[in-house]
Amino acid sequence: MIILSVNQLVKSFGTDLILDQVSFSIQQKEKVGLVGANGAGKSTLFQIIAGEIPFDSGSIHIPNHIQLGRQDQLLHFESEETVFDHLMSIFTPLIQMESQLREMEATMSKLGTDPHKSKELELLMREYSLLTEDFEAQNGYGFRSEVRGVLNGLGFYGDDFYQKASLLSGGQKTRLALARLLLSKPNLILLDEPTNHLDIDSVQWLEGFLKTHPSSLLIISHDRYFLDQVTDRTLELDQTHLMDFSGSYSLALKKKAALLESMERRRTRQMKEVRQQEDLVRKLKQHGTEKLAKRAASREKKLSKMEVESKKHATPVLSSLQFQIQRSSGRHVLTAESVSKQWPDQPPLFQDISFTLERGDRMALVGPNGIGKTTLFRIAMNLTEATQGMIQFGHQVKPAYYHQELTQLNEKLTVLEEMQESFPQQKDSFLRTCLGSLLFFGDDVFKPIHLLSGGEKARLSLLKIMLSPHNLLLLDEPTNHLDIPARENLEVALNQYDGTIFFISHDRYFMNQIATKILELTPTSATTYLGNYDQYLTKKKQLELEKDLPPSPAITKTQSKQERKKERERRMQAKSHQKVLNQLEQDLETVEAAILETEEAMCLPEVFQNPEKSKKLHQKRQELEATRDSLYQEWETLLD
Repeated sequence: MIILSVNQLVKSFGTDLILDQVSFSIQQKEKVGLVGANGAGKSTLFQIIAGEIPFDSGSIHIPNHIQLGRQDQLLHFESEETVFDHLMSIFTPLIQMESQLREMEATMSKLGTDPHKSKELELLMREYSLLTEDFEAQNGYGFRSEVRGVLNGLGFYGDDFYQKASLLSGGQKTRLALARLLLSKPNLILLDEPTNHLDIDSVQWLEGFLKTHPSSLLIISHDRYFLDQVTDRTLELDQTHLMDFSGSYSLALKKKAALLESMERRRTRQMKEVRQQEDLVRKLKQHGTEKLAKRAASREKKLSKMEVESKKHATPVLSSLQFQIQRSSGRHVLTAESVSKQWPDQPPLFQDISFTLERGDRMALVGPNGIGKTTLFRIAMNLTEATQGMIQFGHQVKPAYYHQELTQLNEKLTVLEEMQESFPQQKDSFLRTCLGSLLFFGDDVFKPIHLLSGGEKARLSLLKIMLSPHNLLLLDEPTNHLDIPARENLEVALNQYDGTIFFISHDRYFMNQIATKILELTPTSATTYLGNYDQYLTKKKQLELEKDLPPSPAITKTQSKQERKKERERRMQAKSHQKVLNQLEQDLETVEAAILETEEAMCLPEVFQNPEKSKKLHQKRQELEATRDSLYQEWETLLD
């Protein structure tokens, strides 16, 4: 069933045409990626679909019964509302239904004691049965677990549930907005950069969750790895037009390349035919006879109707980006020896970290958010002191550092002034040529840096590195602020670089394209894995599977005798008061662990999205809780 239909859509802002004859439709449960360069019109299309801005011509049809949800809708929090309460408000009808069921159960219990009200009881039981079926069908036994599961998946744990939603940081509010949208389950969800503010673990959880989510999805994202994992169709906006490809982003990329190649061959044939017709018309006219003149006129008329396919130009972002080493470094480029870092009154970020970076390595530094990856880079660049240990550069190493916050730029200067200050020996004509190659044209060079977009600041920072002497690139989140075409061109430039690259990135697709080694940072270790990101994941899984329980130590004869003696003593004390208490405590621990395990299982999507499984686990938890209460009573009695 089609839940969204867009036909011949046209949208302009003033004289700038943004969308031209855009048409597509989305089926029920379809997962669609929307890609394109910054400024291509992706967010504009979202706003039009959501009814937030008008369009010039064309049509959009969404059936009346279809609910539309958008990620970036503004959230309004009650001053005392907690994170958990905010999400539970989605399920108010279910909570009311649950309360009604409890009231009906109490009434049935009373009626059951009165033999004169058996008919009334029978009617109430039928009503109760119907309401229970409805409650179960709407995931009444699993919605609380579903809320906890989604919160955990998006990085909210324990005390976070009871934090006031109004006091959350901007990133936390964005994650809470995403959680609310996912739990609301509208028929069609518009997601705009949903992986922003998420660490890799949360992104991986979101990928798995969205794959089985019942809603149709239209996703704007620059995270190509995420798109490959979630989407089964790709729309690309390019120069006001829309291209539609079946398959994930990577598959769409191959199909687009084949399409452009086919279009270019067709264009070449058309141009060849036009030249042939023009030559023929010219020859016919040269003869000057009336008959040939008529034939020439006929050919010209035919020629005027021939259409030559226009040449398809890709958006030229970063197309001239090149990194060239000044001279080769020694073999050992960077060495970290027993490095530790701890901020005052804080637990250590990492302790006793050692590793070596060698010439030609392309090493990605990975680890959870807050582990200290950027801090490690800052220690290497002498911008922060290590608490213990040291990081040293090797012989003839010239590092160039790209910071994710783009702090290398002076916000008070214009684009050209920044370049003049950084490279005073270069002429303005050369600097403007370089700026033009990275899309700073005309008056763009006089634009104050504080008015630049994130992408423009990133391009300017990369240009400064290009023109600086270096043979080691330290890159901290270099793909932040860059659209997909820019990221792809950056990958090409880095793969052509002859120096050494040490980089931090959450962009798994980028890591797969660039990395030849992965350095995994934990609070107590730095472990190197050969290969790219996917190969690192494979190796990690292999190591997990190979983990065996430590072998039991060999038992000596003396130990065996001692064990037998202890066993006899335990049997003699089996009926003692203390033995019973100990056994009860063990039983309580076992039951508590089983309750915890059941609650964790109830948070899994494959459980809370299945009413039957959810109901069974709900009943199991109730039985375990009853057993626990009984054991506690017995334990308290024995203590007395």
